Amino acid sequence: MVISAQGAPPLEDFSNGGWVPHSPGERAINFISLAINIVNICGNSFIFYLFATDRGLREARTFLILNLAVADFLWGGSAGFTELWNGIAGGFATGPAGCQAVLFLAALGIAVSMQTLMWISVDRWLHIVHERPSPSSVIMYIIALVWSVAISFATWLMLASRPAGGAIIAATHTYCDAPWLIQTPLMKSVAYFTLTCYVFFLTVMALCYGTIYRKFRRVRARIARLTVRSLGSATTGSSLSSQWSATFPNDLGVQRSKEDSAVSDVLELGVGRSSQTDRSERIRRRRERGHLMEQEQQEERAVVFKFVTLVAFFSVSWGFWVVGVVAYETFTNKPSPANLTGMGAIMAYTNSAANPLLFIFLDKRFMSSAKNALGLYQYN
Repeated sequence: MVISAQGAPPLEDFSNGGWVPHSPGERAINFISLAINIVNICGNSFIFYLFATDRGLREARTFLILNLAVADFLWGGSAGFTELWNGIAGGFATGPAGCQAVLFLAALGIAVSMQTLMWISVDRWLHIVHERPSPSSVIMYIIALVWSVAISFATWLMLASRPAGGAIIAATHTYCDAPWLIQTPLMKSVAYFTLTCYVFFLTVMALCYGTIYRKFRRVRARIARLTVRSLGSATTGSSLSSQWSATFPNDLGVQRSKEDSAVSDVLELGVGRSSQTDRSERIRRRRERGHLMEQEQQEERAVVFKFVTLVAFFSVSWGFWVVGVVAYETFTNKPSPANLTGMGAIMAYTNSAANPLLFIFLDKRFMSSAKNALGLYQYN
């Protein structure tokens, strides 16, 4: 169910989706969404604190993550304010003017957030697979481009919403959204553009992280071959160890220092020891090989978990809103039911709330900085 922001008659009866206006369920949805957005605000505020206190994070490439935090904080904060007001007062207390402002900020923040997540994957793909780190000027250009596209998209959406009287309130009274169901060329163009962008961003992220994983597997296979051979040249061992270091930068999330040490140990097994063929030496080498392979398998599982988490969370969280609200209303020309609008809102908020946690727990630089900021560095 949706209501015109200008106070026009309801577009559909509140019985749509079985929703009762101003009910305890409505308040519950608002307060659940508020709780998620509080996590969003606190998590992204912590990201800001890390950037302010840790000079090691102040490099162009990590500014993409800072840009993501700004976007999520922007629309999560505005949504949290309206949810608090509406949850206490009941109904849609913020009114039409507040609905217009919240929709613009939400459209702006969502557009920046989704674009930035895609560009982070592209930047890592260039840096790891092609060994071409993006220059600082390129990163700044990308950030400027992201905001330009987002402002254009938000303005486009507001103009397309005018025939319906502007932004509308969803059936759950949880958030303001565009009237995706109206049959105008401008609104249809915005809807199809939104759906296309979601599919495009998801595809790019999956391809980038999939290619990075294949690179990881190739290097892992190379290390396995070196282990079996137990090379006997100190020069060759040093060269290959250096090659491994160059192949895997820290950004992949692999514990490179531990792997470097393990690889060096294996390479050194054959250095000046070609005559040592006794049984104890062979046993020691087998143990070294087993230890290295076990460590590599653990690292591989960690990399798979990281990439699958990022891509799956993006697809599922944004998918609820894109499919359940945008696509549903666009193709059926009917308001989205309360259960879909509620899940769409909660999952979209969850994405922005989880982003800072994902990057802290899945990126070693941010994890180290966070532990240091919390006084837990000694447990590293």
